[in-house]
Amino acid sequence: TAALLELAGVYNAMDSLQSLYTVFVANDEVVEIPEGDDDYFAKGHVTTAQLSPSSLTDGQKIVMWNKKYVNISNLSTDGDYSQITFNGNNVKKVIKTANGYIYELAESMNTPRSLIEVIENLGDDYSIFKEMVLSRNVTEFDKKNSTPKGVDASGNTIYDSIFIRRNPYFEEKSFDLFKEDMAATMLIPSDELIQKAMDDARARLETFNWQRPDSILENWCFQTAFFDERYERQAMEDPIVYD
Repeated sequence: TAALLELAGVYNAMDSLQSLYTVFVANDEVVEIPEGDDDYFAKGHVTTAQLSPSSLTDGQKIVMWNKKYVNISNLSTDGDYSQITFNGNNVKKVIKTANGYIYELAESMNTPRSLIEVIENLGDDYSIFKEMVLSRNVTEFDKKNSTPKGVDASGNTIYDSIFIRRNPYFEEKSFDLFKEDMAATMLIPSDELIQKAMDDARARLETFNWQRPDSILENWCFQTAFFDERYERQAMEDPIVYD
């Protein structure tokens, strides 16, 4: 973990900011880095706060450099660090430094992205699938959590506004793309693969003298990409054998 933090420029950023920090590390043997996500993974192991074990409270949340919140459980007594967890990850050792603390964890810190974040970070080769999902998003004013600042000349309340994003299409199917702890599987088809599937669908329909709008064909591709269970890679690759 320490080498990855250096490669991601975390140490240089800490030096330039001249603040107090808490860094989380784990033994290389237990570190699992998501493919192509080194920077996000590394920034999920540092927070701008000096978190001494004695200051941690049960149920507390901290925000990491990758903008994810981590839940703290502290059931320790008499300095028993092993009863402190971060997102369920047990502490093995705590080291005090000049500008903060280092916590050695039993495993690397787990701060997963939500499915919507994964989709938003897709490259241009996945633009069709990305647009299929994001076009169904809506942004709504969150009056409950917005703070009134005053009243304008017309007597309307002025808010320090907070907006929330939702995807009603998926919510209707009890499949919340914004949840980070959802057990699900998502297939991500490239533009090339979607175009190939649509061309194949058109050709098959033509043999029956049928036609369908492209929007329907795109929905066929789109709706086969999401599963409400978590499948390992092997389960998706192995062929299905029927008796």
